[in-house]
Amino acid sequence: MRIAGHTMGTPEHGLPEAIDLLGRLGFEGVEAICHDEYRSAVRPDTPAAALRELLARAERRGLRFAAITPYATDLNSPDAKLAAAHRELLLRAIEIAHALKAPCVRVYAGREAGGPGRDERLRRLAEAVRQPAEVAAQAGVRLGFENHFNTLGDSARGTVEAVRAVNHPAMGIVYDQANLTLLKAEEYPEAIALQAPYLIHVHVKDQSFKPTPPAATSHAVEALPDEAKPAVSRVVGEGSMPWPEILAMLKRSGYDGWLSIEYERRWYPDLLPPAEIGMKAGAASVRRILEQLG
Repeated sequence: MRIAGHTMGTPEHGLPEAIDLLGRLGFEGVEAICHDEYRSAVRPDTPAAALRELLARAERRGLRFAAITPYATDLNSPDAKLAAAHRELLLRAIEIAHALKAPCVRVYAGREAGGPGRDERLRRLAEAVRQPAEVAAQAGVRLGFENHFNTLGDSARGTVEAVRAVNHPAMGIVYDQANLTLLKAEEYPEAIALQAPYLIHVHVKDQSFKPTPPAATSHAVEALPDEAKPAVSRVVGEGSMPWPEILAMLKRSGYDGWLSIEYERRWYPDLLPPAEIGMKAGAASVRRILEQLG
């Protein structure tokens, strides 16, 4: 397993500078957000020449692009125009991943606010993603539904259901146990057992739970506001997530892909130190675990 740095953790830096920083910190890969407003991201309209420059810069630093992470949140919207716009964003992210030699594009499994109609929302999601999955396969890229709140991937079982609904070999899962734990969904033994045949990428982050759970709720997909979140983001190794046990089970399951340090400084800059401190410490913690696993 190899360790990548997620540009969620580098909001103060443009993407070229983030690549340089991750190289200096000893990461092996980069998971780059794809967004037209966030500073530490590859913009969807980035021209081919600029993508080649980013790839060359990463390679000079000894880095590979591990994943591209767009925010296509409404693939299953009943609004056909909105769904089409998000499908186009996903298709563009696949093009970018191919240009940057990234093997994975993170995909939200649509929106899911609960209540009746889940089967129909799942049907619309599968219909929206099948054609991008075929494009991805032709480009040598795989798509990964992430375990994520307010999506149809809000549990390991639900994420597997979404992958099976798409029914395409280019479709897999981005495993995020911290999100599953936040959702009070499956704990890691069950989550890994259910998802192991589909795992293509893993997010590593840490958290500790607030003593008094908040009363606020949110239907946000990208991130929960702090007042609505029952946990506090932490540097990996300083929270309550049992990463030694999780990584040991991942290894036993046969997973040998990227471990991406999804350091949430973009959303919680007042809670987390800069990447130079927090991401460095998190990567060191994961490396120690991997060394102990042999």
